[in-house]
Amino acid sequence: MSLSRISGVPAGTICGSVALKIGSRFNEEFLTINACILNKVTSQIPVVNTDIKELGYLKGVFLSEEDFSRPTECHVILVSDCFFTILRNGKIIGSEGQPIAQRVMFGWVVADQNQKDSNSSSYT
Repeated sequence: MSLSRISGVPAGTICGSVALKIGSRFNEEFLTINACILNKVTSQIPVVNTDIKELGYLKGVFLSEEDFSRPTECHVILVSDCFFTILRNGKIIGSEGQPIAQRVMFGWVVADQNQKDSNSSSYT
């Protein structure tokens, strides 16, 4: 099977599939999914560096990604089928325009819409 684009990046051909077990760094929870193997999942995210000094409201929060502030490769995209399975109670909202933290089975994830370029959004 061939995919045209994921998040604006040419995805190429699916090379195969694998059962993937994804777990938390903080507890024993895990999720097993069937994953497609692609050459590249998406471009680096976030698109721009995030100044973590501006995110004092997230101090002490156990983030699922230790260093989400610098652009890096994305290795897995979870499909919507997994959303309610990984979702947990808890959301932290900073001031207007700041990222939102959502608690999931992996810890806390940070989502930020990149306002610098109205044609692109960046989520981690």
